[in-house]
Amino acid sequence: MKKILLYIWQLPQHIVALIAIKITKAYKTEVRNGTWYAEYWCYDCESSLGGSYGQYLLVPCKATQILKDHEYGHCPQSMWWGPFYLPIVGLPSVVLNWMVSKGKLTNAERNAKWPENQADRFGKVVR
Repeated sequence: MKKILLYIWQLPQHIVALIAIKITKAYKTEVRNGTWYAEYWCYDCESSLGGSYGQYLLVPCKATQILKDHEYGHCPQSMWWGPFYLPIVGLPSVVLNWMVSKGKLTNAERNAKWPENQADRFGKVVR
């Protein structure tokens, strides 16, 4: 029952994930059932960006373990924020990535800001 309620609580990001999986033709490569349950879905792309949407973690097929761990670290944020995760965590994350792509921030500066630094901590990422 808890799993069903959690899935419903995170439903907006799960819907986004299922659409992204369909569009990118991603496929499940791994299940991580540690502190939090998560499924890694990989898509063929040269991108180094991933996305965390509830229990669905979308990463490029050539993703580093650091990226996988970082995306896994977003899982508790999604569990806490539920339907508010996308505007409260997702949007700032997208903006930070955009700022890096435009040269307004370095990767290190982005990783030092919330919510990215919190995801690194939760995912036990050492940079």
